[in-house]
Amino acid sequence: MCMKSLGGYEIPLAIEGNYPALSTPFTKDKEVNEAGLKQLFNRLIVAKVNGIFALGTNGEFHVLSREEKLNITKLVVEL
Repeated sequence: MCMKSLGGYEIPLAIEGNYPALSTPFTKDKEVNEAGLKQLFNRLIVAKVNGIFALGTNGEFHVLSREEKLNITKLVVEL
């Protein structure tokens, strides 16, 4: 597989394996459920997926604020 350097990260040019969509869970108050997001993420890691696709896959992207999108991205990257 070829790799390309982009912003200090090595990006695969050919994606192989399993990259499931990570749904964004919400609380009853329509806030991002960070604990639930961590739990979903950890389940996928335990399942040994090759990568995770977060945000924008299940229709939630358009209802999230810019701050929420950045917080979700930061949380997923740090996990």
